[in-house]
Order: sequence, then structure tokens, then C-alpha cells
Amino acid sequence: MLNFHTGAELPPEWQAAHNLAMSGAEQVFIEELARRAASGAAGWLAMPVMGHETENGIPIDFAWPDARIAVCLGLDPDEQRDLESVGWRVFSDDPDAVFAALREAA
Repeated sequence: MLNFHTGAELPPEWQAAHNLAMSGAEQVFIEELARRAASGAAGWLAMPVMGHETENGIPIDFAWPDARIAVCLGLDPDEQRDLESVGWRVFSDDPDAVFAALREAA
């Protein structure tokens, strides 16, 4: 299936995540990660858990729970502090920063 924003075909697992995305910003974020994963240099890049909820009920748009990496679009600053206080690294929709954090955690 062709991707709306880039015109490129996404691998099936990334296309499934793209289809679940709630907003255009989420779709673009998935596309950027998929592009990096498909580059060959990032075969280790794990799929994020979409719509993850922490043990204290904070919603995370994209999460890598084992690495405690979270991407949150529009997260309340208090919730971000709460996540960070229990060891989560919280990012906005900056694929470069998230990719670097995931590479570091791998």
C-alpha cells in the first residue's frame, strides 16, 4: 500500500501502525521511523507500542516499554514530569531524537 505523505510503500507491520495512527502528525512520525527501519542500517528498530498506558494511567502515543522511551504528542507537562520521574525518556515527534535514543538503548 502506498503511503499518503511520501508515496513510498511501507512494510506491512509499519503500514498496520500507520493505519492505527490517529492524526497526521502520528502518521508522519510512523513514516519517518519506517523509513529509517527500511534503510537497512536499522534492522534492529523495534515497532513501537501504540496507545500504551503506564501503570499510573498516563497515555503514551508511541512507547518502547522495555527501553522506557515514550513519544507523546501534546502531553501535559505534569504528566511528562511524572513519566520522567519513573525513568521514562519522553520525546515529542522528533524522529531523529527518538531514533538516536532507540539506537543507544539497543
